[in-house]
Amino acid sequence: MALSLFAMQHPVPCLGIRVASADGVLAYTGDTGWCAELLDLARQANVLLCDASTRDPSSLVVAAGHLTAGQAGAAAAQAGAKRLLLTHLGQQDAAWRQSLVDDAMGEFHGPVEVARHGAMDAVGSVLVPTR
Repeated sequence: MALSLFAMQHPVPCLGIRVASADGVLAYTGDTGWCAELLDLARQANVLLCDASTRDPSSLVVAAGHLTAGQAGAAAAQAGAKRLLLTHLGQQDAAWRQSLVDDAMGEFHGPVEVARHGAMDAVGSVLVPTR
């Protein structure tokens, strides 16, 4: 198993984490805005667990170093990820969560879900949050 760290785009230091094994790759962005390292982190990941704080690209949240759900979807698509889990949501109500999934699916045509507290799944031998 290999662990790689990537400097993300955020006002305070923040690292993305890539866990790779013979069974698969989990990539977790942590807090980040759009940056080249985001695509390196997510490249060919089986699961991309990605910051998706808002829907509005002009939001102050984006200016503060966070992604929109659409940007999360675009990152997953451009990096060739196989599955996208959205996390670090600005709101938690069901309608908001669904709107984020819809935005991400507008950019990424693989499976998209919102990560849920306490739920786990496996990428090979690596456990990841899921619904």
